[in-house]
Amino acid sequence: MKLARRTDYFGERRLTPRRLFRKGRLLVGGTLLEATLRVRNLVAKSSVLGESTVIVSITSHGARLASVSTVIEGIARGKVRPRRMILWVDPGVDVATLGAGLRRLQRRGLEIAHSPDRYGPHTKYFPLAIADYSSSNGSSLDIVTADDDILYPRDWLSSLTEASRDRATILCHRAHRLLVEQERIAPYRRWLRVTSSRPSVLNFATGVMGVLYPAEFFRYVAAVGDRFLTVSPRADDVWLHAMALRGGFQVRQLKAVAAEFPMLFGSQASSLVSDNAFDGGNDEQIAATYTADDLLVLKAAQSREGLTARG
Repeated sequence: MKLARRTDYFGERRLTPRRLFRKGRLLVGGTLLEATLRVRNLVAKSSVLGESTVIVSITSHGARLASVSTVIEGIARGKVRPRRMILWVDPGVDVATLGAGLRRLQRRGLEIAHSPDRYGPHTKYFPLAIADYSSSNGSSLDIVTADDDILYPRDWLSSLTEASRDRATILCHRAHRLLVEQERIAPYRRWLRVTSSRPSVLNFATGVMGVLYPAEFFRYVAAVGDRFLTVSPRADDVWLHAMALRGGFQVRQLKAVAAEFPMLFGSQASSLVSDNAFDGGNDEQIAATYTADDLLVLKAAQSREGLTARG
C-alpha cells in the first residue's frame, strides 16, 4: 500500500505549483458555488429532506451562523437528500432571531436544536446518540456528520449512502493513517494520508469532509456515555476513532484519493484545525484517550498490514 506523509492540512509535503493551482481552482470554484447557493436559498421552495436512510447532523456557532445556510443549501441540492437534517446551535441562541436564510431552510424541513453547553465539537453527534440510539429499538438511521464551512458537491451524500459496505464499516471522504512508534502513538503531524479504499482500524476518519456512521456504531457510543469530556473534549474525531476501535468498527475512505471540497471564504478564522492539529492539542488528547489495550490492537494491525513510520 502506497502512503504519503501528511505535513499540512491537506496532506502535502509542500506547496508545489500544481498544488497551488489546485487550491486556486478550489477557491474560484467555491466562490462561484457559494454565490449560486445563496441565490438558491432565496428562491428554492422544495424540501431539504428526502427518502435516504441517514440523518445529516451539523453544528454551528458564533459568526458562522451567518453563513451556514449556504452549506446546508448545498447539501439540500444533492442527488440524495437526508431523512432528517439537524443544525445544532448554542443554548443561548434565540432561533427566532436567526438569519432569514436559516428560517427559510427551517420552513423546508431543517431542524434547529439547542446543544448542551458542555459538549463542544461532540455536539454534532452525541446529543442525537443519547436521544435516539440509547436502546436496542432506537433509530435505525445512519448518521452523517458535516462541517459548517464546507461547500459539499451534489454527489457528496449519495457517494456515502450508495457505497457498498457492511454494518461494521464507517465511511468517509478523507482519512489519515494512524501510526504507532514503539510504545506510543506517533505525533499527529507524522501520520500518513490514506491512498487506499480498503477498510482498516488504522484509518482515522477526519470529519471535515463528511463521515457516515452506522446506526449500530452510535448505539455503542451512547452506551459508553460522555467519558470524552475528561480525555478529548475538543477532539471529537479522536474519541470517535477510539470508539470505533473498541466497538469493532473499521474505517474506509471512499476512494484512493482523499476528497478535497471548497471551503466557505474566510471561514477558517475560528477553526479548531490550528489548535488541534498544529498546536499539539490532538497529541495531548490522543495520549489521554487511547489505552494500553488500544495500542496493542493498533500495533497488531500495523504489523499485519506492513506499515512503519518513515523518516
